[in-house]
Amino acid sequence: MRARYHVALSAALSLPFLFVGEYWMVLTCLLFGIFIDVDHQLDFYLLFGRFTWSIAELSEELKEHNNPAFFCPLHSLEFIILLVLLSWWFGMFIGAVVSVTAHLITDVLFNKLFNRHKELDPELDPFRSFFLYRARGELRLYEEFRRNYTDKK
Repeated sequence: MRARYHVALSAALSLPFLFVGEYWMVLTCLLFGIFIDVDHQLDFYLLFGRFTWSIAELSEELKEHNNPAFFCPLHSLEFIILLVLLSWWFGMFIGAVVSVTAHLITDVLFNKLFNRHKELDPELDPFRSFFLYRARGELRLYEEFRRNYTDKK
């Protein structure tokens, strides 16, 4: 799902917390729901060997290359589990749990609906939601991509 839709979703999810006066939960809901996508920078770096501050370049380059977002450590069930544990001790992280969970669900649904990543996940493997499962073999995909990308230049 596009970043602007995640912003809108996070804002909508933070409204109930605002209405009940849980301002820290509003803040964590907004921040975590939006800034979870910072890990796409890691993918961009692993693919192209540099960082970019341009959202257009980040999304267009990844889209041009069939959006090969493999790694994304924050887009994982392990991250949600960590946030749940944090919210056990610090209630303000409940907002983060809500927004990150919604973010991941919408990512999975939109990727499946629009048939993105079909070469990586044709049947929507449920284990791909775990970072450790993705990371075990996908670093080699970065190497293959970078080799092919630099050969074309």
